[in-house]
Amino acid sequence: MKKCPNCNTENDPDRILCSKCERPIVNVESPARAVTVQETSVDALESVREIASGIRARVMSFIKDRGDHGATDQEIQDALGLGAQTQTPSRRNLAKRGEVVDSGEKRLTRSGRKAIVWIDSALVEF
Repeated sequence: MKKCPNCNTENDPDRILCSKCERPIVNVESPARAVTVQETSVDALESVREIASGIRARVMSFIKDRGDHGATDQEIQDALGLGAQTQTPSRRNLAKRGEVVDSGEKRLTRSGRKAIVWIDSALVEF
C-alpha cells in the first residue's frame, strides 16, 4: 500500500491517482527508475486531465444538440474532428456518470457495422 501525499489515503501500490482525492501519487519508496517512470506517467495524466473536461463538454453538447436523434461515436468523432482514442473515453465517462445513455437504436458506421446511438439521459424517463 502507498499513502497519498495529499490526503493520506492508503492506495494499492499500482495506482497512479489516489482513490479518494484523485490526485497523483508518487511512490518515493520505489527505486529511482520506477519513480521516474511513474512521474512521467503522472505528468502525462495531468496534461490529459487538463483538456479532458473540455472534450467531455464538447461531446455532451453535441449529443444534447442532436436531441432524440442522438449520435454514434463515429458521428461525434466526425463532427468534432476528434480521433476515436480521444472521443470514446469522454463519451464513456459521460455514460458512466449517467449523463448519456444508449437510446436502444443502432445506426450503421461507414464500415457497415451497427453502432449504438447515444442520447442525453435527460430525454429518458426512468
